Amino acid sequence: MSAEPARARPPRRGNQIWPVPTVDGPVLQKLYAARDAGPAHWFRLLIERIARQKTPTTAAARWRTERTLLAAWREAGCDVPEDVSPCHPAYVHGYVTLLEYVDGKILGKLLASEAPSRERRDDLLRRFSAAWGMRHGRALDTNDVRLIQEHGTFLHVIVAGDRLVTLDLEQSFLPRRDLVPLIAKEIVAYLRSLAKGADPAVFRADVAAIVSTYPRRDLLDATVREYLDNPNPLRRIVWSIDRRRRKGGRRLGKYAALEILRDVLVTEPEG
Repeated sequence: MSAEPARARPPRRGNQIWPVPTVDGPVLQKLYAARDAGPAHWFRLLIERIARQKTPTTAAARWRTERTLLAAWREAGCDVPEDVSPCHPAYVHGYVTLLEYVDGKILGKLLASEAPSRERRDDLLRRFSAAWGMRHGRALDTNDVRLIQEHGTFLHVIVAGDRLVTLDLEQSFLPRRDLVPLIAKEIVAYLRSLAKGADPAVFRADVAAIVSTYPRRDLLDATVREYLDNPNPLRRIVWSIDRRRRKGGRRLGKYAALEILRDVLVTEPEG
């Protein structure tokens, strides 16, 4: 794989990532390129900013957001790739970030392969959940929306020895008063990714492992309440419509996963 700086490459759509050899070992050169263009693109940016209250998805915004979030997460004690751009300036041109090369396996693919034993699954999920809940608690206690992952799934976690490294921090929610619904949204996204194609019994055991080490049960309870028992009539209507729309198809969907979470929270003793 060529170590040619990103500025010498032709324009491309979407992100491009290349391994680059350095005197300190390999790093990843990540170029943030435009995803699309035209009126639909600008309309989508407007919706993201106003309705969804997220940072933009332009190449420049994704570049800035990821560098900001990587620094914020590392400061909070979260395991993410190190931004090593200052160490090798010759490879940094335009919207490029140099990232620590993390050699490992994608956690979502590892769990989906059914290769890990129950003991191994429990170990991975308990370790993940302890750090996950710590980050959520820190976000809530400091009102720091940057510590909530906008697009999180188990496909964005790398198992590298004793490390569980989180990837994909290109977009962020914008600051707001109540962060609990955003934390609930992230929790649901991870559960959905774990439930996809899973056997219900295996998934329930996975959820039990997650719950056993997640340090903020109040946030798990809040997630169930948000989607299954929301006191707000308007949100209940929205989730009811969403639930009907998603009915059928996959064996375990978003709401079935939440019902299993609710059952585990009721039946599994805390601590």
